[in-house]
Amino acid sequence: MADWAKIALKIGLVAVVMAALWAVFTQVQIPAIDFSVITQSAGLAMAVISYYCPAFTVVWNTTLAIVAMFIALWTFRFGAIIWRWLFKVNE
Repeated sequence: MADWAKIALKIGLVAVVMAALWAVFTQVQIPAIDFSVITQSAGLAMAVISYYCPAFTVVWNTTLAIVAMFIALWTFRFGAIIWRWLFKVNE
């Protein structure tokens, strides 16, 4: 495949990915879900646990931070795989 065709294909892929991102972030509407009951219940549970075990807040915050980092790393990994797959041009 000619170099100019590869460059044109990659530019087209960038345009398609950008258009898809724009469509997802501007056109797709996510309905508002009421989580007030769950939030109140979780707050009550956290208050009771924190009262009886004060060190739980440190463990809980550390666990949430580790889980968030784990999810971010997996998201980056799969995003990188998808990105490489999108821009792979067969010779």
